[in-house]
Order: sequence, then structure tokens, then C-alpha cells
Amino acid sequence: NATTAGSASIDVFVADGQNRAYYYVQGVEGQTGIVGLTATAPGFTDGNNSITVVQPALDFVGLSSSYGAAANDDAFWARLGIPTTNDTDITIPQSIRFGGSPLTVTFTSSDPAVAQLVTSSTSGGSIQLQIMPGQANTPTSVAAGGDRDRSSDCGLDLPRSDHSGCDHDDRRHPHGDDHALGT
Repeated sequence: NATTAGSASIDVFVADGQNRAYYYVQGVEGQTGIVGLTATAPGFTDGNNSITVVQPALDFVGLSSSYGAAANDDAFWARLGIPTTNDTDITIPQSIRFGGSPLTVTFTSSDPAVAQLVTSSTSGGSIQLQIMPGQANTPTSVAAGGDRDRSSDCGLDLPRSDHSGCDHDDRRHPHGDDHALGT
């Protein structure tokens, strides 16, 4: 299920009269590649398929592309998932697997004199937040430790899917749509 750490193999019961069973595949931290999957049952032909475990990407959600200096703080968060082929967005958000480790995301302003990052406990040119197992994003509210941008000059101009402020930034994947994350 979605709340149990994975293992190398599982037994899934398929009741008489049923023709399918559901299960989850979890990528493993720091690993990428094509993985073969096999389903076997006595008296039936084996089923085979494969998935590609890819390096995940981060993007920004909720961050305005332009921001006025006198405006209120702009709440946003980082989202984890499978990158598009041209690395401009996330195609499918995916959570860190249960049993996995939290992912620390570092947000960095390229010019803290123009735009500061703010959480409920700190502000500055660089902050760190975590994406926890079972989650696909950093906290989305300031009360939960989320982040905001506070411009202090002529405005902030960052594209929504600009990955440059994240410390987990290798987003390449050459394969199709059957993916899991190796976060």
C-alpha cells in the first residue's frame, strides 16, 4: 500500500473471479535505471513489464513570475516529481517513499537585497525546508514552516519552474512515462 516501506518482492492475493491486483513500486534514493517487474502464479503465464526510475526534479508552485516591491509576501513551495523531457516542469508529482529519508530543499535568492525568503521562524537569502516521506512538497503554509518571498526593491522575476534555487537539481531523463523516483 502507499504507507508501507517497499521490499524486493511481495505476495498479492487475487481472489477467484478477479482479474487484477494493485500494488505500488517505489524508487530507491540515489538510484536510477530500468527495472524489470515480473508477476507469477501457478497455472498462469508470467507477466512481465518494466519501469524507469529517474532522477527527480523540483519546481516552484504558487510563485508569481513578477512581484511588486510593495506587495505582500508571496507564499510558494517546492514540489517533487518526474520532470518533463525538456526539464521545464513536473509531469507527475510523486511523494518520497515511506521508509525513505526526508529531502532537504535549499531555497536561495540570487539577490537578498532585492528579495528575501521568509518562513515562520526565519528570513534571509537562503532557507532550508524538508519534504517528508509520504509527501511530494515542502510545507505549503507559513504556519507549517512553508516559505514566502518578500521583495524589497523593484520586484522578483523567477519562472515558476526555475530549479536553480534548489540543491537537488539533476533533472535529466530520456525515457517515456512509466517512471518512479529515485529521490
